[in-house]
Amino acid sequence: MYPTLPSAPPESPPPYTPTPDRNEVEEELRKAMDLFIHLIKDEIATLKAVLASKQERAAQLKRQLGMYGFDVAKDDMKRAAHTIKAVIIAAITT
Repeated sequence: MYPTLPSAPPESPPPYTPTPDRNEVEEELRKAMDLFIHLIKDEIATLKAVLASKQERAAQLKRQLGMYGFDVAKDDMKRAAHTIKAVIIAAITT
């Protein structure tokens, strides 16, 4: 009826390949996520520094153009206060 079928039983199945332990997988995932978070924090710090630099340059240009009004002075004071707070917080956390 089935002339092409072998008469002997099939060979044993391939050996079992162990999978990584769940804790190992979670640890690898945690390390990858920690690295990703660290990279994001570095990028945020860089972007904050660039933004502060651009705001300072814009205020400087406004002063040179004679557009130094109350809003510019208020903005300068806010940025100075924010910088002082950031320095104090950085000193406390490190």
